[in-house]
This record gives sequence, structure tokens and C-alpha cells, in this order.
Amino acid sequence: MTDLFCPGKPVAAGRRARRPLVRPCVTLVLVAGVAGVVSASSAAQPAPETAIGVDVTITHTRLASDGRAVSSSGLPTTFRLERVHDESGWRTVLTYRAVSPQNRTRASENPLNGARIEYADGATGIRVFDTSGRLNTRLSPPGAEGHSLPVFDGLQRWLDTLIADPQRREERRHELVRQYGRPEGRVRQMDRYRSRRGDTEDEILADPRSGLVVEARQTRRGVLEHQTTFDYQVLPDGRYARRTIRSESRLGEPEEPSGRAVLAVAFANLTIGGRR
Repeated sequence: MTDLFCPGKPVAAGRRARRPLVRPCVTLVLVAGVAGVVSASSAAQPAPETAIGVDVTITHTRLASDGRAVSSSGLPTTFRLERVHDESGWRTVLTYRAVSPQNRTRASENPLNGARIEYADGATGIRVFDTSGRLNTRLSPPGAEGHSLPVFDGLQRWLDTLIADPQRREERRHELVRQYGRPEGRVRQMDRYRSRRGDTEDEILADPRSGLVVEARQTRRGVLEHQTTFDYQVLPDGRYARRTIRSESRLGEPEEPSGRAVLAVAFANLTIGGRR
């Protein structure tokens, strides 16, 4: 199985994939940020250099055992995710983008629209800013010494792996062989890698032209536990940019499955070095 925070990086067989905590993290922190104590000493800073940025949309749905969509967790979670650099160093910035329900308050009038969270490399805490750009000191503690924030480490890995260099194809293929052994033929023209541990089997499909994982499946006792697919686009310079991730996880026990949880992640409006 692959780690959703670092797609293409397998999770050990028999271990459940982590469920991303992006939605609760973004919602709770930003909601509290609007009503929190705001610092009055937030002088304007020089414009930082944006190394890479992308709009992210996360949608949660649930499927019944027969494949019918039975529920949704409401509106998608949307935000701008960026890696920026200035005189203080590198940091990951998440800016909330409100989604407007049909026939209701416009997104631009949402009190959370434009609020942001920043996490500096090596930091032990986050900084929360309201929609006017002022620092919320109550929600921006220094953090616990020696502890990083896994959610933001994961978001950073999303950006770090968003663009794939075609020149590193053999490196990616060697890593798959190291973890799974040599390919066992091809499925839909994709190299097929498999590993087994007890009653759990992982299957990886990778594009032989790029070495990129396009599908990851995990079965236990012959029942599909997780399935994640990845879609890419080719940039003008020949590099690959991730476009979508779709992950399905079984609900209930293998003997009595009760449906599947679906997490869809879409990446759009990619910028590299300030250029789209």
C-alpha cells in the first residue's frame, strides 16, 4: 500500500494506511483563529519567493457495498498549498479557500476565506493568521521542544513529490525492485510488483516509461482493503506533475464489509518559481 501523504512510498504490508488529518486540522485551527486573540504588531514583510504552489481540493464520500454513493461529508475542503522562502528560511503555507454552497453565502463572504497557517522547516509549532493577515498569538504557540507536526510534514512531502523528474526513472524503478522484487509481468501495460506477508498482499502498478506508481492495492484474506490511484500530466519541460489521487478503503470486517470510504484529492493551478 502507499502512503497518501507521500504517494508512491509504500506502507508496510499488513499495516493500515494513515487517514489524512488535513480536514480537521484546517477546520479547527482556522475556525478558532477567526475568533481568537490577534497580534497588533504584524508589520508587512517583504514578498517571499514561491518555489512551488498548488490548489488542493479534498472530497470525502462513502460507497455502499454495491457501489452506490450513500453519503458525503459536505462541501470539499479547498486550500492553496505552497513552499515559500524568504530571509527567515523555508516554510509550508496553507491558505484556506472557502467553497460556497449553492444559493447560500458567497465564498468571498466566508469569515475563514483567506485565513492561513504557516509551518517553518524545523519548527515545533504553527503560526495562524486571520483573513486580514494578522498573526493570532493565542493559536501560534512555540510548540513542544523536539517535536514536529506530522500533518504539516506530510503536506510538505505532497509538494516535494508533486513534480517528478523523468531523469530519475531508473532510481524510482530500482526502489520498487528493492521493496517488491522484480516486476511480475504487466497489467494494462504497467509493470506489476507484488509482495506478500501472511494473509496480506500488496500490488503496485507502475508506468515503465516514468517509474511512477499509478495504482496501489492491498488485499487481506483475498478481500480488497485499500486501493489508491494516481494520475499525472506531462509538463512542457517533460517533467510529470501529479494531478489527482483517489483512495478507497474498506469499511467493516473482511467477512462483513459495509461499504467503502473514498478520499479524492485534486491538484490544480500549479506554479513553479512563480510561473503557472
